Amino acid sequence: MIEITEIIRPLEQGSTKPFLCVADNAKSYVVKGESTTHRQLIAEFICAHLAKRFGLPIPNFDVAYIDSSLTRYNEEAKSSLGEGEVFASEFIDGLQEVNYQLMMDRGSNLAADLFIFDLWVHNDDRTLSVKGGNPNVFYQSAKEELWMLDHNLAFDNDFEFNDFKAHHLGTNAWNQKRDMLSAGHYQNRAGKCLADLDEIFSLVPNEWCASDDFLEHIRLLLGQINSNDFWGRIS
Repeated sequence: MIEITEIIRPLEQGSTKPFLCVADNAKSYVVKGESTTHRQLIAEFICAHLAKRFGLPIPNFDVAYIDSSLTRYNEEAKSSLGEGEVFASEFIDGLQEVNYQLMMDRGSNLAADLFIFDLWVHNDDRTLSVKGGNPNVFYQSAKEELWMLDHNLAFDNDFEFNDFKAHHLGTNAWNQKRDMLSAGHYQNRAGKCLADLDEIFSLVPNEWCASDDFLEHIRLLLGQINSNDFWGRIS
């Protein structure tokens, strides 16, 4: 765990109200806390672990601690971040949100990967078409790298496959790249995640977990990638 030592500024509008902060390791982080529900913090944290193991480009992350003295005279930060354990994603400078053409030109393989990953974790918060959307994928032009962010809405009980397929940024890429070996390829990648699932669950802060019901929901959901039903819908 890291500790936040300085709160710089709010980063964007939205329900999670993240702040740019500095930690005791001298690195800058995008921090989500009080304005993000505990369920959403768990989803964010677990998806970050899964994405790393799945081989996706997600920034380094950690659980961070915010002492109440840090927000005592900053009402906006106190309301948005609170105190205690929060989620911190390492800040990457110079990011710009991808557009559809950039995604297809430079990130079509990633788009197909994200289609499977987001279907797996029931994340419907990554949309993009020629008309725009909310991709939650960003491009760092200085290094010509793509980064994926924001998974607080994953593991959604109201996830609807047809809506997901109609609007996800990776639908077309998946349709173009899928083949007879795709299921085995992605099941192998998911297997690395499932093998570490107990360890990942053990790292979730206790203060985020009112009960184990949500974690068990996640466990059952993730196991479905090995079922014929999962692949039958997208074959």
